[in-house]
Amino acid sequence: MDIPKIKKRLNELGYGPLSESGPNAQYYGPSTTAAVIAFQTDHGLETDGEVGPETITALFPNEKLVQDTDPYQIKAYPIIDNSLRMHAMHIMLSQVGLKEKGNNGGPAVNAFLKSVGLGTGYAWCMAFVYWCFNEASKDLQKFNPLIKTGHVLTQWNKVDKSFKILSDPEPGDIFIMDFGNGSGHTGMITGTSDNVTVTTVEGNTNREGSRNGDGVYVRTRKMNSIKGYIRIPG
Repeated sequence: MDIPKIKKRLNELGYGPLSESGPNAQYYGPSTTAAVIAFQTDHGLETDGEVGPETITALFPNEKLVQDTDPYQIKAYPIIDNSLRMHAMHIMLSQVGLKEKGNNGGPAVNAFLKSVGLGTGYAWCMAFVYWCFNEASKDLQKFNPLIKTGHVLTQWNKVDKSFKILSDPEPGDIFIMDFGNGSGHTGMITGTSDNVTVTTVEGNTNREGSRNGDGVYVRTRKMNSIKGYIRIPG
């Protein structure tokens, strides 16, 4: 997804202002999501805040679809924040639109799984979060304090207790969902606008919010569906 180009077009159409250049150009955060939803509402489209094929066609009616040449590959990302958790969040946002290949596989997903010592075929939402923090740690030459695991609830149970938060999430926090019987889902908070919902970026989900979807998406989650949050310091 060419986020700066999408922001520029939304600005041209009066849905801004959105940052289309500088360090936040690649950031698909709550302001961009809100602008996309407003555009979708005005054009009779599904109001999911995501720039899928129909929304792209409406935004760029005289151009070919603006799509990644290979939606299965990890994308480049800039260093734009010295905070470990915020840089990790921006890395995750830069991967929005990335897709798995087959069921929990493909070059990018395999890299996420490998970062926690797993092979292809496993659910990868937690591995994706860990990979983003690991990449941020390398970029900033800081220690990655997350537990090396692909299991959501293991991360929650074993991470440093001082990192755990039960309410009042902030951008850069890791959210934890618990579905019972050891299954969960995770991603990162990108924005909060009320006391009911949060904007998130997640791997291994889809437009409907599945915990075993096909790629990396921006989502909106109800706060009462979330068990807690992990806030990594620094």
